Amino acid sequence: MDDATAILALIKGVSKVRVLQGQYRGLSNGRLLVDVGGGRIPAQVWTSYRPALNSDVTVVFVNDTPYMVGPASPLPPEGTVVSVASSLVTLNTDQGQVIATYPNGATLTAGQQCKLLWSGELPHVVSVMSTTPAPPPVPGAPGGGGGVNVQEFTATDSGSFGSRWFTNQVWSSDSNLGAFFFGSKISGTIWPLATIQKTEVYISPVQIRGSAPNIATHPHPSKPGGAPSMTNRQTVGIAAGWVTVDNSIGQALKSGGGSYGWGFNHGGGPTIMRDLTEDPRSGAIRITWI
Repeated sequence: MDDATAILALIKGVSKVRVLQGQYRGLSNGRLLVDVGGGRIPAQVWTSYRPALNSDVTVVFVNDTPYMVGPASPLPPEGTVVSVASSLVTLNTDQGQVIATYPNGATLTAGQQCKLLWSGELPHVVSVMSTTPAPPPVPGAPGGGGGVNVQEFTATDSGSFGSRWFTNQVWSSDSNLGAFFFGSKISGTIWPLATIQKTEVYISPVQIRGSAPNIATHPHPSKPGGAPSMTNRQTVGIAAGWVTVDNSIGQALKSGGGSYGWGFNHGGGPTIMRDLTEDPRSGAIRITWI
């Protein structure tokens, strides 16, 4: 019985089922410790997947018994070798670069396509593909439509980078980059085939000056050591409150979109947003999707 079949068998006929996102914190007496719903609980294991410490996981409560059933967002099944150093290999995947272990004695070179197995702190290269098959065609969406969802996501961290991270406020200026971070909240909620209907960001300004800032997305679940990498740049006039931005922002942030948060890619003179201690809603993003 595979993992998916086992999970379906577990919940069949059960009236009380809840699905929540949590964070894996370690092992205790054969159970996985998970922070979920405001507390730390021991969850039963129902799949072969072992998460990395502190990673986001999906927890299913069946009649109030918690089961860890897998990662909170999709993990790439394969990648292309970029570089090899010591016992680790860096690969490009459809969700950005990852670092993986590989078997002793294996010789990996740049450009090879590798299959990945995810379990533990790092993924592991299990084989080198002799060819790179074309992906199968994706059929059109089934008829009947779906419900409209409106979801607001608040940031978990924020900051501005010049030659270093110098403040938790988010600046837009010619010499600084500012960013809000959300972990995997957004990509773990909005599924890959969702149609984004509207994308809004919440502006909580200390000041708005000069020209309109350049709003962009970035691929960092949390604050990186250096400057954030910004993409999907667009110039948007802003004012306090909810501001509508192009739906390419929402598309980039949904599962599989490659981005995890948004910020300012220069512009303005300077425009400054409050940090999360000054306004917990600062930088929140609201996405309407089907």
